[in-house]
Amino acid sequence: MLCEETGRPVRVIVNAENGQGIANFKASNELGRSFARKLSESKVDRLAAIIWQQGEADSTRPPEQYKTDFLEIYNHWTDLPQIDRITFISLGEIPGNQDGANQAIINLPALINGKITETKGLTLRSDGVHLDTEGTREAGRRHGRMILQNMSLRR
Repeated sequence: MLCEETGRPVRVIVNAENGQGIANFKASNELGRSFARKLSESKVDRLAAIIWQQGEADSTRPPEQYKTDFLEIYNHWTDLPQIDRITFISLGEIPGNQDGANQAIINLPALINGKITETKGLTLRSDGVHLDTEGTREAGRRHGRMILQNMSLRR
């Protein structure tokens, strides 16, 4: 979708691991180091957008702590040469009853260049929290549309 709409190549760097809390994505932890390493190995000069769809494991954490952890991760990202403060962040709310993370996520766009990508109506696995295959595909399409909207606004 993004390739077809923009005529530009799209590279996806997956840095997800099921069931990981936000603290595991900090620069001092393996998933944080893994993202920096994958980005470096990708030979990408600059990222146009990042999709952040995380929070199921953090549903009981206080929103302020989630926000603090996310901003630490975001500040690390902007220290990387391929990411700057104008890199767009598409933030996905967590379906189901995930109040702790969601309360923080919905307030993040005021602090970064980001917007919330709607997740209502996405289909879930039997646990009522994680997206199933079709829900994941539709979330990807919604994040893609959000990224395209943001890119057209910046032209």
